[in-house]
Amino acid sequence: MKKINLFLSTIGLSLLSLTSLAQSETFKAIEWDFPLALGYAIPKDGGGGILWFSEARYNLSDEISIGIRPQFAIMAGGDEFTSVSAVGSYSLVGDYYFSNNTVRPFAGLGIGSFGIGTVAFEDENGNEVEVEGGAKLGFSPRIGLELGHFRIAAEYNAILGTDIYNPSYFTIKGALTLFGGKK
Repeated sequence: MKKINLFLSTIGLSLLSLTSLAQSETFKAIEWDFPLALGYAIPKDGGGGILWFSEARYNLSDEISIGIRPQFAIMAGGDEFTSVSAVGSYSLVGDYYFSNNTVRPFAGLGIGSFGIGTVAFEDENGNEVEVEGGAKLGFSPRIGLELGHFRIAAEYNAILGTDIYNPSYFTIKGALTLFGGKK
């Protein structure tokens, strides 16, 4: 927990220090996806789940934003094994916007720590129960649209270095954006 607090404090101070740098000429400097930031999670091996996330971004320019994103997903599914996974992540994210209009398509990437808790068991006889947990490094490429104060994105969360089960997952998510938009 101390590492996460140190990580978030460092990111927060870094974002505050960025206010002295150049910032977006057309759009407000700070954006925050929060109150209704929900999505659908699809595990790599099939199934489904839900997720909640929050994302704070700083617009370095009209085309580039950086930020932090905590995200929590609960998923069930699988092919060979039926499994239930809970994944919590804290990621640094960056987006590139292809347009400065009201509809802004973007592509981005996140990298961070993914905390995993997975229980997997055989479908037919249920004798083999395997449990995996811990923190793993992961990354998340994404594409999406920002529509004024609403944001929708598709993202793949690739979690590296898991032993018994790969909890990587695809998401489709949407959020209301506070403080963003044109100046």
